[in-house]
Amino acid sequence: SANLMAKIIGRSDICLAHGFIYTYDPTKTRLVRAGVEPLTSITPDYALIINSDLREIMRSLPERSGDNSDFIGTLHIVTKAIEDKARAISEQRYEDVRYEAMAKRLPDLLYRDCQSLVEAIQKILFYNGLLWQVGHRHVGLGRMDLVLYPYYKKDVEANRLNYEQAKGLLKEMCLLLGKDSPMKSLNLIGDSGQYIILGGVDKNGKNTDNELTRMFEWGDCGVNASLVTIMEGYKDPRTPLY
Repeated sequence: SANLMAKIIGRSDICLAHGFIYTYDPTKTRLVRAGVEPLTSITPDYALIINSDLREIMRSLPERSGDNSDFIGTLHIVTKAIEDKARAISEQRYEDVRYEAMAKRLPDLLYRDCQSLVEAIQKILFYNGLLWQVGHRHVGLGRMDLVLYPYYKKDVEANRLNYEQAKGLLKEMCLLLGKDSPMKSLNLIGDSGQYIILGGVDKNGKNTDNELTRMFEWGDCGVNASLVTIMEGYKDPRTPLY
C-alpha cells in the first residue's frame, strides 16, 4: 500500500490554476483491495502543517526493526515520495512566471515555517492535494481564518499586502479547492467535506474573530457552496472549537 501511495504521488500531474500549484490530479486514483477503506472525514491541523519541517520529520523516523518494519517502512516510503514530488515540481519549467516563482519555493517550503500568506496557502494546498490524491475523502479545512491570520498580519506589517489583496488570495484558494468538487464529492455534488469554520473561541473562551473571518464571509469571499462550505464557529466559551 505504501509503494502504491508513492507511485500515485509520483505519477499524478499537478494543477496550475488561480495563481497556485495544487497536487491533486482527478484523472488518477489509488485502487485499494476489498475490505480496505481510506480515511474519511479528517481535518488535519494545518497550523502544524504550515510550520512543519519535512526534513526534520524524516530524520526523526526510527529505523526499521522486526517489530515495526511495516509501519515504519511505510513512513519512510511516503515521506520520501512527498519530498520527491516537491523536488520534481521545482525542476519543471513553466511558461507563466507566477508558477515558475511558486515552484522555486519547493522543496524548501516544506522544510520551514512560512513567511507570508501566499506561502502558507501554497503549503496547505500542497499537502491537501496529496491527501485527496492518495484516496482520502471528506478532507476538511478547519479554522482557516485562525490558522492563516499570523501570516496575513506579517504581510500587512511589512507592507507587502493589503486587505483587498488578501481577500483575493483567499478567494483564489477556495476556487482552486473547489475546482474538482464533482470528483471529490461522495454522494451529491458538493458533498466533499471541505468545511471552513470561521470565528469561534480559543481554549480560554476568547473570541477569535479577525480580519480574515470577514474576508471568508459568504458574500465577501464570493465562494459558491458547491466549492467549499463555510460555517460560523460556535461562540459559547463553554464549548470552544479549539
